[in-house]
Amino acid sequence: MARKSMSSFDIYSWVNTTGKQILNQRVDNAYYEGQYLLLKIKLKISDILLIEPSLRIHFSNRIKPSSEFIDKQFALLLRKHIRDQKVSSVEQIGFDRLIKISFFNNIKIFVELLPKGVVALVDEKEKIIGAT
Repeated sequence: MARKSMSSFDIYSWVNTTGKQILNQRVDNAYYEGQYLLLKIKLKISDILLIEPSLRIHFSNRIKPSSEFIDKQFALLLRKHIRDQKVSSVEQIGFDRLIKISFFNNIKIFVELLPKGVVALVDEKEKIIGAT
């Protein structure tokens, strides 16, 4: 039977291998299309970092951002705060299914890969700016 979401071990492995490749890389754009958060980060392996709260995080060549956004407000918040910013760190919080992506402007994205997970955009004081 196939798993439906990433385990803590999967997240640990992703953060310490693939996740490290986005360090010091610039976010060209951010999209939020209802169930997916897409960050356009140019790497050799792919251009799109796909984040699906509650399920997975990985690079994808299959999913491309569309011009129509289901949640325009969150997409605009993401663009305002992280577009053209460089990633300063990617880490797993504890050994939980929680990932923190930090940027050099002190903005952070928290991604829950738990059932009914959310993505939260927080400022330097860890105050929530917006969430899914």
